[in-house]
Amino acid sequence: MIARFFDHLARVGGVFVSPRATLDGVLRSGRGGLFEVMPWMFVVACALQPVRAGQAFLMARVSLLEGFNALARLFAQRMLTPLVAALVAATVLYLFDRLREGAHERITFEGAVDACAFMLFPFLLLCAVGAALDHNGVRLWWTPNRAVVGRGIYLATRIVVAYGWSFVLFGVVLWDLRRRSAEGGAADADGRAE
Repeated sequence: MIARFFDHLARVGGVFVSPRATLDGVLRSGRGGLFEVMPWMFVVACALQPVRAGQAFLMARVSLLEGFNALARLFAQRMLTPLVAALVAATVLYLFDRLREGAHERITFEGAVDACAFMLFPFLLLCAVGAALDHNGVRLWWTPNRAVVGRGIYLATRIVVAYGWSFVLFGVVLWDLRRRSAEGGAADADGRAE
């Protein structure tokens, strides 16, 4: 149990330290998954709205169903958009893998969802740091601990800050898939030439 927890922490740290190898491991070998990310999302959602989270836990003491509903609303309000974005990204990744030629090893949709869920860790870290700064009196308008809303350049800045690192990680995974497809196609051409 402790070894699995340390493996999980290694994967979380690996997203920041060596994202290519970590995401490839999650994508191809099934190490890690969406359900490893969900508890962190719940903790960050509670940290972003501590008063509402406290009220929900107190409500759960009176009525378990009402408390659960309040926690589910709190989670959905803050984390539904990133989860939907991860599912859309996983669909794009899966379809890209299915449409590429020369691939010997195909990824699964579950692996794509797991890898895209791990790409949310930079967003979660920025939310947590923004909430901690906000709690200590440092209010930065561009951090994703507040709802990502606005107009024009303000909205664009907030989206780039909130999800920019995740977009880059998604691009790295797509690039690796494309590169492997090109290498597989070259190996097939060499095999046919022989």
